[in-house]
Amino acid sequence: MATLAVSVEQILTLIQQLPLDSKQAIFEVLRQDVHDNSLARTALDEESQDWLEAELVSMPPEYDWGQSGMLEGMPVHYVAGQGLVFAEADIGKS
Repeated sequence: MATLAVSVEQILTLIQQLPLDSKQAIFEVLRQDVHDNSLARTALDEESQDWLEAELVSMPPEYDWGQSGMLEGMPVHYVAGQGLVFAEADIGKS
């Protein structure tokens, strides 16, 4: 069976020739495909999923960090035009 070899550039050229509603339909199918694939790669446990989907009209439900509790992170601060940056660590502390 012969296969049809079509380049990405050829596909894009053909898509550009379509009417706007057809382009929007293609965009929606591709957006949904990307969304579905990204969800498949980032499967969450049930508690995390429930927490993310909770209504945020009030305080979100308490998150269970497990027996070790909340992990300690590195301190950050906000720099205008740059965003969050890690604070410099004290060398004298251990």
